[in-house]
Amino acid sequence: MIDIESDIIRAVEQAVAQKRPDVAVYDMEIRGEAMFPCIVLYEADNYSLMSSRDTGSTDNHAQVMYELNVYSNLTAGRKRDCRAIYALADEALCRMGFTRMGTSPVDMQDATIYRLTGRYSAVVGRDKMIYRRA
Repeated sequence: MIDIESDIIRAVEQAVAQKRPDVAVYDMEIRGEAMFPCIVLYEADNYSLMSSRDTGSTDNHAQVMYELNVYSNLTAGRKRDCRAIYALADEALCRMGFTRMGTSPVDMQDATIYRLTGRYSAVVGRDKMIYRRA
């Protein structure tokens, strides 16, 4: 399996921290106390690109998908804050070669929290090179 998850999360965390050092970054959904504002970014899918497998069944490329969730709980302006943080993470992911597949707000049971979620896709080579298209 071609695994670049920690590299991607670290790159997004560093890019966001340049403008928003107050944003916590997590690599999986938090089921307890989380710091706000925050980003939850993780690899949601990773599978072999069959057309590039060699005769030894070696994975030369993988199709990967990342899910990005951004949360803000500001008393006033949480939607604006969430969208600004999302834009920083989006820029970092797109700069790396990912394609945004969609972005949408998520209705939270706790109305004091605003959440945006998006999915990003790319093909990654065994050498960790990221391609927009296969």
